[in-house]
Amino acid sequence: MIYIAERLKLASIDGVMERLQGRRAIDPPELVNEEPILLLIMGKSGVPYFNHSFGSDWDFDDLFSSFMSAFNSFSSEIFSRSIDRIKIGENIILINPIEPFLACYIIKGQSYPAQQKLSEFSESVKSTEEIWDALNKAAKTSEMLELDNPPSLGSTVNEIFIDF
Repeated sequence: MIYIAERLKLASIDGVMERLQGRRAIDPPELVNEEPILLLIMGKSGVPYFNHSFGSDWDFDDLFSSFMSAFNSFSSEIFSRSIDRIKIGENIILINPIEPFLACYIIKGQSYPAQQKLSEFSESVKSTEEIWDALNKAAKTSEMLELDNPPSLGSTVNEIFIDF
């Protein structure tokens, strides 16, 4: 016959009781910052208007934007919604609409903090007149924005994704 004290010991209740009584804190999960790979703004048709590679080994901008456009159209048609993230192996593609554009952020790592950064970036693009006007002009003329053109775009990218 097992006594209650033995059952409590077996059930590891001591640790739970210590946490409930405030004697021991719960260890928070370790947050790992994401490893940024690519930031992209594109039209819904797949035409890229801005891309910034955080590393030197990415050279698939046109192919990627065409894939994302097709995938977003497919998910909107089939599921009546656009998709907000895609996980492929250890890479995660985050998607945020900035009507009539899409912002995409490819990362390795935790997607929640990265999604917050992408949302902040999307809001900043829309609310910063210099960036928004340059993006709309690029859509009309099919030109690409650069990290330093308009100047506020580079500072926004650095502030949100690099200096965080």
